[in-house]
Amino acid sequence: MKNKLFSNLMSWVDARFPATETYEYHMSKYYAPKNFNFWYFFGVLSMVVLVNQLVTGFWLTMIYTPTGDGAFDSIEYIMRDVDYGWLLRYMHSTGASAFFVVVYLHMFRGLLYGSYQKPRELVWLIGMGIYFGFIKKIEPRRSQEMIEIAGDEITPTGKRTNYFAIFTSGFLLNTLSPVVIAFWVVIAVSLAAEYSFTHRIVIFSTCLGINFLADIGKVLGAGSLGKKLSDKNILRINRISGFLYLLFGFAILSGIIYTLLKY
Repeated sequence: MKNKLFSNLMSWVDARFPATETYEYHMSKYYAPKNFNFWYFFGVLSMVVLVNQLVTGFWLTMIYTPTGDGAFDSIEYIMRDVDYGWLLRYMHSTGASAFFVVVYLHMFRGLLYGSYQKPRELVWLIGMGIYFGFIKKIEPRRSQEMIEIAGDEITPTGKRTNYFAIFTSGFLLNTLSPVVIAFWVVIAVSLAAEYSFTHRIVIFSTCLGINFLADIGKVLGAGSLGKKLSDKNILRINRISGFLYLLFGFAILSGIIYTLLKY
């Protein structure tokens, strides 16, 4: 009886809105990869954490007082007097950190399994556009005036800028970063089946040389470029790059829609 009632209800809904078709297309009958594993969880977890942030954030804004005099008192009121207010605040604060963790792991999975390749490049471009346009934040830099004497830059403390130390630390950080090492491990595995050991040595040596020259260029141009790259300009560059990603993604989407309508 209950199944028949539910079936009749869904038939009535489907006649007015394709709910069952949409659910089957995106959820129950959606194509799943053969190597479905632990790494595929983080896409769903990012949505779960995002919903958590929206719900708890909306609830907290009804109680929080964003003023210099009332901010601390409102936090104390949430933690002590509001029913389960402590839980909502901890869920929101923990979710803020968890969101970035799951998003970065989701992006790493995309790189690891080549989700940016055809025919998924549209999803990758839109996702990177959202990341650069709305998620990536800029930490404000402390202003430190430089004094130029006889062509050398000297800080207010009287110490000369050591370009060799800057280059060495930057090169080591770029080369020995865990993310960089993981990236090259993935590349090495993918190249092992197609290239010989000699060819792989040439490829890695070329990339290492390019990285070396790029670091030298960054050190030499850091002084003049750093004066122009204010926090506002860096934020503007991130916004522009994010919207360019979105633009390319929607351009590909428009091409797909045009092809479907044409044929």
